[in-house]
Order: sequence, then C-alpha cells, then structure tokens
Amino acid sequence: MKKIVIIVGALGILGALVFVVFNKEEVVTEKVVDTYSTVEAKTVEELKTTGEPVVAYGQVISANSVEVVSELSGVVKRVYKNLGDTVRAGEVVFELQNSSEQQGVLQANAQVSSAQANLSKSKQGTDVEDVYNQELDLNNKKTALLDKQLSIKQFAEDTHIAIINSVQSQYDQFFYDGTTDPQLKIALRDLSDTKRLENSREDLSVKINQSQNSIEQLGSISYTDTVEILDKTEQLIGYYDRVLNEYSDAISSQSVSIISEDNQEKQLATIRTIRQPILVLKSRVSSERVALQSAKNAIVISENNLKKLQEGPKNNDVSIAQSNLSSAESSRASAQIQLQKTRITAPTFGKISSINVRIGQLVGPSSPAFILSSSSAKRIDAYLSSSDVSRIRIGSKIIVDGKDEAFISRISPTIDQKTGKIKIEAFFSDDQVVYVEGTGVGLSISTFSENLGFSVPISSIFVRNNIPYVYIVTAENTISPREIKTGGLFGSNVSVFEGLTDQDKIVLNARGLKDNQLIKILGEEKQALPVTPGEESTTTVDVSLK
Repeated sequence: MKKIVIIVGALGILGALVFVVFNKEEVVTEKVVDTYSTVEAKTVEELKTTGEPVVAYGQVISANSVEVVSELSGVVKRVYKNLGDTVRAGEVVFELQNSSEQQGVLQANAQVSSAQANLSKSKQGTDVEDVYNQELDLNNKKTALLDKQLSIKQFAEDTHIAIINSVQSQYDQFFYDGTTDPQLKIALRDLSDTKRLENSREDLSVKINQSQNSIEQLGSISYTDTVEILDKTEQLIGYYDRVLNEYSDAISSQSVSIISEDNQEKQLATIRTIRQPILVLKSRVSSERVALQSAKNAIVISENNLKKLQEGPKNNDVSIAQSNLSSAESSRASAQIQLQKTRITAPTFGKISSINVRIGQLVGPSSPAFILSSSSAKRIDAYLSSSDVSRIRIGSKIIVDGKDEAFISRISPTIDQKTGKIKIEAFFSDDQVVYVEGTGVGLSISTFSENLGFSVPISSIFVRNNIPYVYIVTAENTISPREIKTGGLFGSNVSVFEGLTDQDKIVLNARGLKDNQLIKILGEEKQALPVTPGEESTTTVDVSLK
C-alpha cells in the first residue's frame, strides 16, 4: 500500500514537471494599438449650410391685393393705365403735375455742367479750341431757342383751329341741334339758363377772335412774344374749359321728371368727350412753357461758360471746385428723386383692379390711388418668438413643407397683441407653386448670416480661463485647441462669430479629449493612423508562467 502511494506521488510530480516544460516557451502575441479616439467632425462650411434652423408653422394666404398711394400730394397730370390693365413692376401708372420738378432737374443739370467747367478751368489754362467749341455751343443753343419759339407759335395756331373746330362741330351741334338725338335734348329749368349758355357761347367767339388777332399782331418771334403767345393760348383754353363746365352743370341740374337719368348721363358723357382734348391741350401748354424756359436757361449757361473761358485762367482752388461739383451732383440726385416721386409706379406685377384717379384730380398719401391684384401671388404668414426672430433677417431663406423655397420679406417691428409673438411675412421664390389659401405649412428658416454667425453644438465647446475653445483637426490627425468668439445660446447650439475659417474641421464633441491627442474621424474608414518613428504598431508580450 505504501508503495502505491509513493508511486502515485511520483507520477504527480512528474506530470507537474512536464506541464512546466511544455508551457515554459509558450508566447502570446498581443497587439497593442497606439491610443486614439474616434470622433465626429465637420468643417465650418458644412456647419454653415446645416446649422440648426428655426422651425415654425405658417399659413398660406392670398397676397393678391396691394394698395398704392402717392407719396406726394399733387394734381394728376396724366393717367397711363386703365382699369383691368396688366402692369409690370416699375411701370408708371399715373403722373402728377411736375413742371417745377422738371425745372429743378434742368437747373440741377445746368449747375453740374457749370461746376464741371469750373473744375476743368481750375486744372488747366484756357485753350483756343475750347473757346471755339463754346462759341459753337452757344450758337447751337440760340438756334434751339429760335426753333422752340417757332414751334410754340405753330402750336398756338393749331390750338386755335382745334378749339374752333370743337366749338363748331361738337359744342354747337350738341347745344343747338339736340333734335338730332332726342336723348341729347336739354331740358333746362328756365330761360335764364339758356340765355346764360348763349351768352357764354358768344363770349367764346369774341375770345377766340381776340386771341387770334393779338397773336397775328406780334412782329418778330422774340422770347417775350413767345411767352405772351403761350399766356393767351392758355387763357383761351381755360375759358373754353369753363364754358364746358357751365354746360355740364346745366345738364346735371336738369329735372329728372322731364329727362331720364340714363339720358342725362349720356349727355354728360358727350360733354366729357368734347372736354378731353381740351385737357390735353392744357397739359401741352405747361410742357411747352417748361421747354421754352429750359432753352432760355441753356443759352444763359453757355454764355457764362464762354465768358469764363475768355477771361483766361485764374488761380482757382481745385479743391473748392471739386467740392462745388460734388454739391451740384448731390443736388441733381435729389432733384431727380423728387421728379421720380411724381411718377407713381406699380410695385409689382399684376392687374389694376381699382383705380381712383383722373386727370386734374388732387391726390395724396391719405388714400389709395389704385389697387394692384395678382391672382397667382401667395404669401406666408407666421408668428415667432423674440428669441427666434433674433436669429433671422429679412431675406433669410425658408424651406416650405420640405420642398418649396421662400424668402422673408418683412419682420414686424412690434409684438402682435393677440399672439404675444412677432409676425413675419414671406413670399415664394416661384410664384407658380400651388397652395390653397388657408393651407398650414411647416417652415424651416435658415439662421446663417454674416451678422448672426453659424451654429455649433454646445458639446464641441470647452472653456479655459473663461475663454471658449473648440478642437480643430490637424493634418496629422491630431486635435488642436482654437480660441473662438461666441454669441447667443439657441437650444443645444451656440453661435460662433470669429476665430474660424470655412476650411477648419471642428470636433463636435470635445468631452474627454486632450490637446494633441490622436483621433480618427467617424465615417472615414480608410483613414491611416500615424506611427511614432522607432515604434512598431504591434508589441509581443510574454505572458508565460515564471
């Protein structure tokens, strides 16, 4: 028995020795990889285009009515468009009397020309050729004035003929020969009205003859004579216009018990037809007067310029001349703006659905002059909180229902009392998109602008000594801290203004990272990791029993 125990013990010791011998040279190769972290990173350019937008809910409404008012108060000179006409943006619909504004522009142009001549003279001496050219310019201006005087005399003669024809072929036939159309027969209240109209007609003939005789008696066509011709022509036109007004008042006072309202309106329409050319002639007199004065002013300016050239060069200060030119150009720009304000234009494409102006009417900014409609135009209204409004601007792009594009056109300066929010208005980029009025739409409003900066996740920012930083990916696949300037906090994002360029790649989560740490960017599977010189990428570790 004792021998058996000894044998079993010996076998155990032998087995242990065999185990040690067979395992002594066993080596386990363990791969040790250099330490790095996998991170998510994006360039600044990507963050600008994918920054967190303002999400809102809006409603599509009809935007097909725009009320247009005149910025200035004045008398309507011309009406270019009628009810139902389609107009383009910037197209003139009507024009106010603007003789003084036109004169202002002409005078401003003359002042600029004079200032330019003075500046040129201050820089160099008088040249013989300059004097010759200025004398030639003066002769041309005098010829232009003479041509204008002759054309005005012809206009006056044509105007007299037109008034005579109007009186004889329209006014007289309508007044004396109402039997040709029973509907045009005037039923006056008493004989005194008839007598008054007859006296006006006789006085009209006298006025026509006097005006013609006074024009024929004028000798040479001088500037003063031309002004007198315009005055007498304007007086004759005005008198005929007053006669037609008297006739119109007489028609309006007819007894409706004798003549129907329908026939009365036909009579008034006939008078308006007779009167329309007279109003055109009245407007023509004003424009001819402006043109005559402009021709006269041009001569005065040319004479002054010639006189200055003939005097020879003086020691003028160039800086003063340049200052005068700048001032003259500024005055001209102001005069042109003022003239443009007398031409009321359509603010957008559309159809005139209502027009409340006529020639001779006084209009102003207190009431709409016309209404412009566009059946295809649609607008989006939405209400945002003050913090959301602070992240957007007029012109910010909106994606509507994930597919259509729009732009903010207006941000209300006040808070809406009903909603407690601020109203924004937007228009579609393509006015052909189809949305039913009243449809609710989802809005994704871009928040990037040069003023607002761009958004980064708050997790990408870390602070040292009260200074914010982000990690930038280097060319060696390490990370480097970069100081930045931040703005407001919007949800889980922070706006960044300074410290970065579009090509910088930012680590989106800086938690747990260290300066100059090796990183691998998520999604870049084939990224090669750097190996420290003199080191292998794997290490053999002996884990055998000792």
